[in-house]
Amino acid sequence: MATTGVYEPTLHVIIGLMIFLAALAAWRSPRIALLIVLAVQCLNELNDFYVKGQPAMTLIAQSIEDTGYTMALPLLIGCCLLAFSRLKVQK
Repeated sequence: MATTGVYEPTLHVIIGLMIFLAALAAWRSPRIALLIVLAVQCLNELNDFYVKGQPAMTLIAQSIEDTGYTMALPLLIGCCLLAFSRLKVQK
């Protein structure tokens, strides 16, 4: 558990979704919002590398897992928005 009392995977999901929604509101583009979430997640993993100082193989496995948690909901919502926007254009 993190110091917030919430499990770390849950924090990744919540923060990833919050960043996605904020970026989506600001830029109105699901693609840009997804790229922003991915960029912030990469910066987070770089911070983990320097702060935690874990061995490389452990860090890589944990980074992939963290990125999956962070990107899951934004990717699902982004893909739905892109699909619905294409359906709307084809009518």
